[in-house]
Amino acid sequence: MIEDRGHEETLSACPVYDNKETDPYTGFGVHAWMSNDKHWEALEAIYNKYAGREDWWYCSQTEYAAYRKMLQLHQLSAPVRDGNSVRYVLRLPYAADIGVDLLKVEHAQ
Repeated sequence: MIEDRGHEETLSACPVYDNKETDPYTGFGVHAWMSNDKHWEALEAIYNKYAGREDWWYCSQTEYAAYRKMLQLHQLSAPVRDGNSVRYVLRLPYAADIGVDLLKVEHAQ
């Protein structure tokens, strides 16, 4: 049975928090044996507790894997000064190479 009791201790003890800067990820999921309302209500209570945080990105496993792959494969050029401007060239992998189109670039020239 799923319970929130002990969940905070388990979450804070996860190795991911030792590597929060390099591997910031926590996943929540379900199991096939969760077949009654009591199980689903307990899971929903945990989800509600962590929902709506503006400092968290709520993504799918595919989106997170693509994000990590994009971080590994991106290339950022050295800055080039042009008068009062500084230009960088950012090269990113194609969405097909990382599994999903994650990046939305606005106001780029």
